[in-house]
Amino acid sequence: QVKFSYTTDPQAAFTDVDFVMAHIRVGLYEMREKDEKIPLKYGVPGQETCGPGGIAYGMRSIAGVLELVDYMQQYAPGAWMLNYSNPAAIVAEATRRLRPDARIINICDMPVAIEGLFADILGLPSRKALNVRYYGLNHFGWWTSITDKA
Repeated sequence: QVKFSYTTDPQAAFTDVDFVMAHIRVGLYEMREKDEKIPLKYGVPGQETCGPGGIAYGMRSIAGVLELVDYMQQYAPGAWMLNYSNPAAIVAEATRRLRPDARIINICDMPVAIEGLFADILGLPSRKALNVRYYGLNHFGWWTSITDKA
């Protein structure tokens, strides 16, 4: 049975949990707008997960995710974190380096969405009609093979 609850007390939130789902946006949409618009002033693409905006967002996200990891390790040392916080590759690398013993699975849906576009381009019904080989995480990955299953 899955139980959902909410609290603002970290000890109550993390004690005796098996999984922590992290999907945070430090700075909310106000900072996202800045991350995307400030680079444009200097002729650089504004994007929340890459470039100057991604670096700024990453620095904020790293601190927030590390805070959650620290609470998790303190109050539920056997728990796993499913991290869906952007910029995924930057946060994943930071947690790997700064909390190497933490049990974290970093998740991103970008490759799945792009595979759907590949299927559309090829006139296939969905990405499930493709055989793909993808390596990496989020925007820092690559496909080595994309073929039609037929």
